[in-house]
Amino acid sequence: SDSVDADPVNAKVAWDGTKLKAIENSVDGAKLRPQAMADAVSASFLGGHTPVEIPVTVLKPEVDGSNLDTLGITTKLGVGSSNFDGSDDARSTNIQVGADLLNGTLIPPHGTFSFNHSIGVIGPELGFVEGQVIDGEKIGREYGGGICQVSTTVFRAAFFAGMPIVEGWPHRWRLGFYEADDWTPGLDASIMQPEGDPFGGGDFRFENPSDSWMLVESYVDYPRVFVIIYGADLGYNVDISDPVYGATYDPLGPSEIVDDTLPAGTIQQSEWAAPGLDVDYYRTVYDKDGNTVLSDDWPTTFYARGDVYKVSPDMAGQSPGAGN
Repeated sequence: SDSVDADPVNAKVAWDGTKLKAIENSVDGAKLRPQAMADAVSASFLGGHTPVEIPVTVLKPEVDGSNLDTLGITTKLGVGSSNFDGSDDARSTNIQVGADLLNGTLIPPHGTFSFNHSIGVIGPELGFVEGQVIDGEKIGREYGGGICQVSTTVFRAAFFAGMPIVEGWPHRWRLGFYEADDWTPGLDASIMQPEGDPFGGGDFRFENPSDSWMLVESYVDYPRVFVIIYGADLGYNVDISDPVYGATYDPLGPSEIVDDTLPAGTIQQSEWAAPGLDVDYYRTVYDKDGNTVLSDDWPTTFYARGDVYKVSPDMAGQSPGAGN
């Protein structure tokens, strides 16, 4: 059985402008039928010693490249975009890698899309490099820094397509990348993959509410990343409010961090002060008959932040953030 049993392999598909096409064909799987095998071998042994054809059960893939119409994917449902102009090389690399990994993701009928599961475990094995990330109360560096540009773009496609959002986490601070191209604040989604439990942290997830499959395509056309969701024509009309602004919060005072890795005589600013803000969006999704399918909101509290200065040990207490 070890040499016979094989799992089926789904076709990889893409949208060619008018319909689905298979860019990699599906492969049938096989499962040995042991009793039938034993009977055939016994009959051959006791009979004419003729060769025995191994009996198997053919396992068909869920996504059959020769019958893509059964997936029911016919329509462009939503498009998201974001601009990462000004990103450093590491951040740009991680955005490209993330978009490539996400591209071609299929969501089964009434299934749930998971951003973290779609791209896999973030690390050098998949091509990610170390880049700047927001880590709780501070900005640091780790593999995949910048990947939230891609999760934000998926969020926008799903949000404006009227998809039910199961899990979403806004960023802690306002970031200019997510407000480029006249996007208003609060239309972003962060993700996190904790070390040792990459799928146990913050994810971005949405449901496929239809009886058909959905396809998520993503690509980079510098300086923008795009995400497109395809599926059955749901006939949705999605009404999203203008941003509803609430309280604002004054920037924090400056602070200083002593960094033992910096060369002597160094004082450098690593973070810049910004005010905090409450903002909310209200969304109502109607079906083709005008009935309300979904009504929800997307609130965000952006925390205030202050100037942060990193200094070498010999410069401790000499930056504008000294004493804080």
